[in-house]
Amino acid sequence: MAKRVPKVAACRNVRKRVLVALPFSHLSQRKLAGIFRYVCECADWDLNIMSDGSLLTPEAFDIIANEGVDGVIVSADGVECALAEIAKRNIPAALIGPTYFPRATNVVFVHTDESSIGREAALFFLNRAHWRSYVYVHSQNGCAWDARRARAFSATLSRHAVKCHEFPETVQSDRSSKALETWLRVLPKPAAVFASDDYRAYEVISACKAAGIRVPADVSVVGVGNTEVVCENAVPSISSIEPDYENEGYLAAKHLDGIMSAERPVKAEKVSGGVKGVIARNSASNPKESSGLLVQKALAYIRANVCRGIDVPDVVSHLHVSRTLADLRFREVLGTTILNTIVDERLERTRRELMDSDESIASVCSRCGWKSENHPKKLFRAKYGQSMREFRNSARSGKGV
Repeated sequence: MAKRVPKVAACRNVRKRVLVALPFSHLSQRKLAGIFRYVCECADWDLNIMSDGSLLTPEAFDIIANEGVDGVIVSADGVECALAEIAKRNIPAALIGPTYFPRATNVVFVHTDESSIGREAALFFLNRAHWRSYVYVHSQNGCAWDARRARAFSATLSRHAVKCHEFPETVQSDRSSKALETWLRVLPKPAAVFASDDYRAYEVISACKAAGIRVPADVSVVGVGNTEVVCENAVPSISSIEPDYENEGYLAAKHLDGIMSAERPVKAEKVSGGVKGVIARNSASNPKESSGLLVQKALAYIRANVCRGIDVPDVVSHLHVSRTLADLRFREVLGTTILNTIVDERLERTRRELMDSDESIASVCSRCGWKSENHPKKLFRAKYGQSMREFRNSARSGKGV
């Protein structure tokens, strides 16, 4: 059986030569910061950094490989031609973005957690005043990540008995700015609009202006990526979900280190970087009701402490209100209870740990705040349709959620 990537528990003194090929962009800079952080904390590497992945041609890689390279960290953009060379030479690889690689060992796929992004957007809107409509605006390109964000956004809303509308409504629909403008004009308001990324959010705001729709009074808009040059210069400025790109870089370096240190081939696996949270700006309304503020405070506490094993009394104590009032506010804003919210958050943490950690299922359950492993196993199967072990295996083979 192939050996799993070991956790790196201590810093090493063995010097490795690692090639890093990332496109020059603000996202790559954040990922590179995560790689540097891991190297500073736990590895002694010589880094060969290429700021333009398109320069990593098969010929260029031949030269690099002949000079000696122990591992590579590459992005999807511009390195497709070199992937075959990397696979052929069996060089340990961490791939940030690509979902296919012509080799089943000594590779880790690091991806952005699209499910968490969609979920975070839904909860952000649900925490606020009630909306007459909830909307996902698809990317112009119809990418796979776009569909995953939409599914997670819709599924989270559905669990709170809320319907999600999508633009365009079908694949064949007109995706032009005029079509978006017309569609937004007839949308029941106030509306909560989640755009596939910051650039699409900018287009939504432009369409609202053309249609005479007030942002955020009539339509609140949230994008993805926290692309500051876009978000800060839009009028109004754009609220945006920030994926943890730095953690993606850190995980790429950490798992590559484990692969390079393993004595036998390591089976391919997939990890995700998670989400930092929502950077709130002027395009999205602030909570207007005291109930929304109370629930927002409770959710922040739950997310920060759920792995410590907190329960409903801990949340109520933090809020300094009665349990009856706290549950009433949760039902008003989210349509659920404090207990269900804690369980859902703990299950989500468990799901992510199962994907990203090699610890035993019992250890994962304990670290996520469960008192035993039997009860969460039943809850996990009911929510995700798989046992924890089945989910972990399918996620690592690239078939998981």
